[in-house]
Amino acid sequence: MTQHFEFTPYAGWNQVHLKDETSTDDLSMQWTPEAVARELAIGDRVLGIGTYRDTNVPFEVDVFEKPPDPVGGESWDRINDVTIDVQSGALVLWGCGEYWPTSPRISVKPGSYAVRIFYGGKDTLSEDGVDGADHYRIWIWPNV
Repeated sequence: MTQHFEFTPYAGWNQVHLKDETSTDDLSMQWTPEAVARELAIGDRVLGIGTYRDTNVPFEVDVFEKPPDPVGGESWDRINDVTIDVQSGALVLWGCGEYWPTSPRISVKPGSYAVRIFYGGKDTLSEDGVDGADHYRIWIWPNV
Protein backbone atom coordinates (compact mmCIF):
# COMPACT_ATOMS: atom_id res chain seq x y z
CA MET A 1 0.00 0.00 0.00
CA THR A 2 1.35 3.41 -0.99
CA GLN A 3 1.03 6.36 1.36
CA HIS A 4 0.50 9.67 -0.46
CA PHE A 5 0.97 13.11 1.07
CA GLU A 6 0.76 16.66 -0.22
CA PHE A 7 2.52 19.51 1.57
CA THR A 8 3.34 23.14 0.86
CA PRO A 9 6.33 23.95 3.08
CA TYR A 10 8.04 27.32 3.16
CA ALA A 11 11.30 26.88 1.25
CA GLY A 12 13.33 29.44 3.15
CA TRP A 13 16.75 30.00 1.63
CA ASN A 14 15.55 27.94 -1.35
CA GLN A 15 15.54 24.65 0.51
CA VAL A 16 13.36 22.14 2.31
CA HIS A 17 14.72 19.39 4.53
CA LEU A 18 13.65 15.77 4.66
CA LYS A 19 15.08 14.43 7.87
CA ASP A 20 14.89 11.72 10.46
CA GLU A 21 13.02 13.28 13.37
CA THR A 22 16.00 12.71 15.71
CA SER A 23 18.71 14.04 13.39
CA THR A 24 20.47 17.10 14.78
CA ASP A 25 22.63 17.67 11.71
CA ASP A 26 23.08 21.22 10.41
CA LEU A 27 23.40 21.34 6.63
CA SER A 28 25.13 24.73 6.44
CA MET A 29 28.51 23.15 5.64
CA GLN A 30 27.03 20.60 3.22
CA TRP A 31 25.82 23.25 0.74
CA THR A 32 29.03 23.08 -1.28
CA PRO A 33 29.14 24.38 -4.88
CA GLU A 34 28.61 20.78 -6.03
CA ALA A 35 25.56 20.37 -3.77
CA VAL A 36 24.10 23.67 -5.01
CA ALA A 37 24.59 22.55 -8.63
CA ARG A 38 22.96 19.20 -7.82
CA GLU A 39 20.19 20.92 -5.79
CA LEU A 40 20.78 18.45 -2.98
CA ALA A 41 22.80 18.58 0.24
CA ILE A 42 23.33 15.38 2.20
CA GLY A 43 23.93 15.21 5.93
CA ASP A 44 23.59 12.72 8.75
CA ARG A 45 20.02 11.40 8.34
CA VAL A 46 18.95 14.61 6.61
CA LEU A 47 18.57 15.75 2.99
CA GLY A 48 18.52 19.40 1.95
CA ILE A 49 16.36 19.65 -1.16
CA GLY A 50 17.05 22.76 -3.21
CA THR A 51 14.02 24.62 -4.55
CA TYR A 52 13.69 27.13 -7.37
CA ARG A 53 11.89 29.69 -5.21
CA ASP A 54 12.16 31.06 -1.67
CA THR A 55 8.46 30.76 -0.81
CA ASN A 56 5.84 28.09 -0.17
CA VAL A 57 6.24 25.38 -2.80
CA PRO A 58 4.19 22.22 -3.47
CA PHE A 59 5.60 18.81 -2.57
CA GLU A 60 4.03 15.42 -3.16
CA VAL A 61 5.49 12.56 -1.12
CA ASP A 62 4.81 8.90 -1.81
CA VAL A 63 6.01 6.12 0.49
CA PHE A 64 6.12 2.70 -1.20
CA GLU A 65 6.48 -0.76 0.33
CA LYS A 66 8.77 -1.86 -2.51
CA PRO A 67 10.67 -0.09 -5.31
CA PRO A 68 8.23 1.72 -7.60
CA ASP A 69 8.09 1.34 -11.36
CA PRO A 70 10.46 3.62 -13.28
CA VAL A 71 9.38 7.17 -14.01
CA GLY A 72 7.24 7.59 -17.07
CA GLY A 73 5.07 10.19 -18.70
CA GLU A 74 5.96 13.44 -17.00
CA SER A 75 9.16 15.29 -17.79
CA TRP A 76 11.28 16.64 -14.97
CA ASP A 77 14.05 19.23 -14.79
CA ARG A 78 16.10 17.02 -12.49
CA ILE A 79 15.86 13.71 -10.65
CA ASN A 80 18.16 12.89 -7.74
CA ASP A 81 18.54 9.44 -6.17
CA VAL A 82 19.94 9.13 -2.66
CA THR A 83 19.48 7.11 0.53
CA ILE A 84 18.57 8.16 4.05
CA ASP A 85 18.74 6.25 7.32
CA VAL A 86 15.76 6.63 9.62
CA GLN A 87 16.33 5.65 13.24
CA SER A 88 13.31 7.31 14.84
CA GLY A 89 10.52 5.89 12.68
CA ALA A 90 9.48 9.36 11.53
CA LEU A 91 10.57 11.52 8.61
CA VAL A 92 9.93 15.25 8.82
CA LEU A 93 9.44 17.52 5.81
CA TRP A 94 10.67 20.78 7.27
CA GLY A 95 10.69 24.12 5.53
CA CYS A 96 13.62 26.20 6.76
CA GLY A 97 12.28 28.78 9.14
CA GLU A 98 9.07 26.88 9.86
CA TYR A 99 8.08 25.87 13.38
CA TRP A 100 9.67 22.42 13.86
CA PRO A 101 7.05 20.91 16.22
CA THR A 102 4.24 21.47 13.71
CA SER A 103 6.13 20.36 10.60
CA PRO A 104 4.54 17.30 8.94
CA ARG A 105 5.70 13.84 10.04
CA ILE A 106 5.63 10.71 7.93
CA SER A 107 5.68 7.42 9.85
CA VAL A 108 8.02 4.75 8.49
CA LYS A 109 9.71 1.74 10.03
CA PRO A 110 13.27 2.42 11.19
CA GLY A 111 15.80 1.46 8.53
CA SER A 112 17.50 2.55 5.36
CA TYR A 113 15.41 4.09 2.57
CA ALA A 114 15.95 4.90 -1.07
CA VAL A 115 14.76 8.40 -1.94
CA ARG A 116 14.06 9.74 -5.42
CA ILE A 117 13.54 13.50 -5.65
CA PHE A 118 11.90 15.07 -8.70
CA TYR A 119 12.18 18.77 -9.54
CA GLY A 120 9.81 20.33 -12.08
CA GLY A 121 8.61 23.63 -13.46
CA LYS A 122 11.89 25.54 -13.49
CA ASP A 123 10.96 27.10 -16.84
CA THR A 124 7.76 28.56 -15.33
CA LEU A 125 9.55 31.00 -13.02
CA SER A 126 8.97 34.70 -13.49
CA GLU A 127 11.97 36.83 -14.40
CA ASP A 128 12.35 37.95 -10.77
CA GLY A 129 12.00 34.35 -9.50
CA VAL A 130 9.04 35.18 -7.27
CA ASP A 131 6.19 33.55 -9.18
CA GLY A 132 6.08 30.17 -10.85
CA ALA A 133 4.54 26.73 -11.06
CA ASP A 134 7.56 24.78 -9.83
CA HIS A 135 6.70 21.53 -8.07
CA TYR A 136 8.52 18.71 -6.34
CA ARG A 137 7.89 15.02 -5.74
CA ILE A 138 9.61 12.62 -3.36
CA TRP A 139 9.40 8.84 -3.62
CA ILE A 140 10.55 6.80 -0.61
CA TRP A 141 10.88 3.03 -0.31
CA PRO A 142 12.87 0.53 1.79
CA ASN A 143 16.46 0.25 0.60
CA VAL A 144 16.77 -3.51 0.24
